[in-house]
Amino acid sequence: MNGRIRARGITLVELLVAMVIAGLVATFVMGWISHTSRQAAASQRRDDREQELALLRNELFQDGSRGRTLELGKTHWKLSRSRQGAEPDTIEWRIEADRLVRKGIQKLSRDTVLDGGFEPHFPQMKTDWDAWTQADRDFDGLVDPKFLPWLDRLELRLVVRRGGPLQAPGVLDTLRFVVPLLGPG
Repeated sequence: MNGRIRARGITLVELLVAMVIAGLVATFVMGWISHTSRQAAASQRRDDREQELALLRNELFQDGSRGRTLELGKTHWKLSRSRQGAEPDTIEWRIEADRLVRKGIQKLSRDTVLDGGFEPHFPQMKTDWDAWTQADRDFDGLVDPKFLPWLDRLELRLVVRRGGPLQAPGVLDTLRFVVPLLGPG
């Protein structure tokens, strides 16, 4: 053994230290991956929500600007939309049993509608009075037919719990959509 270096193996302590360091690095990496995936999922949910609201806003705008209001109640809006070369299409929006429905198809499917309603607006409406007091003279819950031609826009207001009925407690949100209408006739 004179002048020769003796080959030496790894001791148990060195192995344990290496394993602890590797475990710490793996824990930090997994935490970072988990955090990043949660952030990506939250961002995707926000994007999906914004897209769903944009589609709803677009449908309301298209119906309002291309249709003629036949009936407006506190929780429903019925209109007629002409189609090129075909009979007019009757469309009805309803707030019913925790949901918003257009032509029988549920909108905002991940939300539970807790409260909501349609609010009429007329250019000559007195702003210090309630719109329904002015538009519903016989108190049947509908805008009187003689006032329908003067209707220039309506507002849809919804109080929703985001996340649907199965996810509690959810986040309460108030949505407000102003819908311009086609105009008289």
